[in-house]
Amino acid sequence: MTETEAAPAALVALAEDLHRRQRRAEADAACREALDHDPDNAAALALSGIIAHQDGRTDDAIGCLSRAVALAPNDARAHSFLGCAHRRVGDLETAEACYRAALGLRPGYAEARAYLGLTLQMKGNLPAAIEAFRAALAAKPDMVSARVYLAQALHLTKRLGEAVEALRPLMAERLADAERRGDPEGALHARWGVELMGFLKRLVPLDITEVFGLPEALALDRVARQVARPGLKVVEIGSWKGFSTAVLANVARTASGVVHAIDTWGGSAGTWTVPAAQTTDIFALFRANMDALGFAGTVVPHRMPSLDALLHIPDHDLDLVFIDGDHRYSPVTADIARWYERLRPGGVLCGHDCEAHYGALSPDMRTRIDARAEDDYLPGIGHPGVIKAVHEAFAGRAVIEPFCSFWFVTKPAAAP
Repeated sequence: MTETEAAPAALVALAEDLHRRQRRAEADAACREALDHDPDNAAALALSGIIAHQDGRTDDAIGCLSRAVALAPNDARAHSFLGCAHRRVGDLETAEACYRAALGLRPGYAEARAYLGLTLQMKGNLPAAIEAFRAALAAKPDMVSARVYLAQALHLTKRLGEAVEALRPLMAERLADAERRGDPEGALHARWGVELMGFLKRLVPLDITEVFGLPEALALDRVARQVARPGLKVVEIGSWKGFSTAVLANVARTASGVVHAIDTWGGSAGTWTVPAAQTTDIFALFRANMDALGFAGTVVPHRMPSLDALLHIPDHDLDLVFIDGDHRYSPVTADIARWYERLRPGGVLCGHDCEAHYGALSPDMRTRIDARAEDDYLPGIGHPGVIKAVHEAFAGRAVIEPFCSFWFVTKPAAAP
């Protein structure tokens, strides 16, 4: 190796080490210095593209990674991350081709297999997605994301019992790990997860499953338990068949509390829920599910738009408000503003379908979200109205749970 070649190689090695230690900005700077020496250094281009993807700079990621795989076509990792970048902008065909290229080079590449599963799921091919997630777990049995994705895909195919069984080992592992580390809070949360898995088995015979999945259910159950007190007061905006309602009611009943379930049960404009409500009496199904679970005395349905329900629920000391109704920007913004006022200090406002922190996205992605904020869904991004509304209301204070789009924020305690 010549001295000219040694400098970029050393810089790329340094960048890889910095990247492993989560020091992405320094790693990217080392890549750029390597590229100053050698603009066609495939390894530096690949890592710079990976960092750009992780930082939300999707256009830069696609540019760098495309050049990297052209220069080094046997780099499986670069192919896989290029697939991730294309998936983020909604180019699912190219994303799938990239993942398959990566797997052609490295068949046991569990991450590429799991990301292929996500892409197939987004394309509506759930059986193939499930097969991909199972293959990822076969290659890497301790891969948490693949187990979570598998559970979600099984749930979407109305195989709730199998979904619960897919997640149950993860809950047991988390409990054992927390106890081993002497982490009482972690152990408590893991026990809650184990208990929730047991409760969800009761839902298996019911027609109750929906897009709201098991990772979201775990997060919702946890925040509800954290704010629970005698006489717990919960408001849910968007109940549909009652899956999330059941999760909330399971907590509220133990606290002699109430869940106000708000929905028109007519579906949200521009979504699949409208034709579904025209062919099935969703409200009757919701009531039947609550009755079957013994929650008729805990859940109070309000069949009306969410802002109309403000007149019927006068409380200003709510413990928890969960928003999963109309996902367009204007309705979400109004729900957040009006219902946040009704929380007690220390209460939690939470919701579904916030796939990213707006402030962490690239300018290009933010422009796309701004332009389509009144749409329900945007392929490759998710729900632009929710992402934008949550950001504007809480300026980064909201927490988005890993592996799902559940978000929450705690209302500050009153000043003494």
